[in-house]
Amino acid sequence: MRPARWGRHAAAWCLATLIAFAQATGAAAADVAQSPAEASAALFQRMSAKDLGGVQQLLPQAGFSEIGADGATVHQLDLHAFEALFQSGADIAFTAEEMKVQTFGDTAVVTGVRVGGIAPKGGTPVPRRRLFTMVWLKQGAGWQLRHLHLSEIR
Repeated sequence: MRPARWGRHAAAWCLATLIAFAQATGAAAADVAQSPAEASAALFQRMSAKDLGGVQQLLPQAGFSEIGADGATVHQLDLHAFEALFQSGADIAFTAEEMKVQTFGDTAVVTGVRVGGIAPKGGTPVPRRRLFTMVWLKQGAGWQLRHLHLSEIR
């Protein structure tokens, strides 16, 4: 009788393990397969949390282009730029508001207002409001940022 009972316990354990694995991988897939608006908000949240792994999920390997709020600079930002920012000890606080999304197949344009800023270590970020336009490209199960344009609100 013991072998039959052990067999049921082993089967139940295997089933529980498979369910837990499916839930864990499903949650990870759900995190990647977000809408362009969710990806935009997530980028700012993950930057504020200095979550390098989370930011990495939203960036292509080559990074993305950015036009700064001054309109005079164009940058190519990749994961190394975020790593350096996070390691600098800077205080980061960003949120996204008033987002609107236009989707064109695997491409999306998100516009909105970025609120917050970056301050040197120990400082308090000044809550500036800047208009933003983000261009996202659907890659596999998730969206990756290809371009960010910031503009001063006057």
